[in-house]
Amino acid sequence: MDPNDDELLRMYCRSAMAGVWGISADLPKIAPRQQSVIRHEIQHYRQLHQLHSGALYDLELPRPGAETAGVTFYDPSGRSAGAVLFRWDRTGAFEHGLCIGRLRDDWWYRVRDADSGTSFRALGTTLRQGIPVRFAEARLSAMLFIERD
Repeated sequence: MDPNDDELLRMYCRSAMAGVWGISADLPKIAPRQQSVIRHEIQHYRQLHQLHSGALYDLELPRPGAETAGVTFYDPSGRSAGAVLFRWDRTGAFEHGLCIGRLRDDWWYRVRDADSGTSFRALGTTLRQGIPVRFAEARLSAMLFIERD
């Protein structure tokens, strides 16, 4: 793996769910640049794991021609969600419509892109209809966190 390819490392951590198998124990053996990426992904994993334990999720299964594959985890109370998407069968830049269907229609939420740090407010009905997730040409994965606002 190219030690300067942060995007590939980020996708690798997300696909392996770095926090599960204790990659943090090996951090001293890894270059500082990669350590920084991995530490961020471990934090993201921990946040996502809190939602994962609720056992409520939607799958976006990989299939030929699909832009992305991924999973969205929900807090059973409807207060929050977290999504992990992976580029699947699409090249170049594109915008993927992600439907977040298990939150309250009448509540406002804050949607945060974990990679860019950008966020926006949306009503639950808007989330159900689909929100744009931008994949630049080099973006291999995306992680979003949705919290009641």
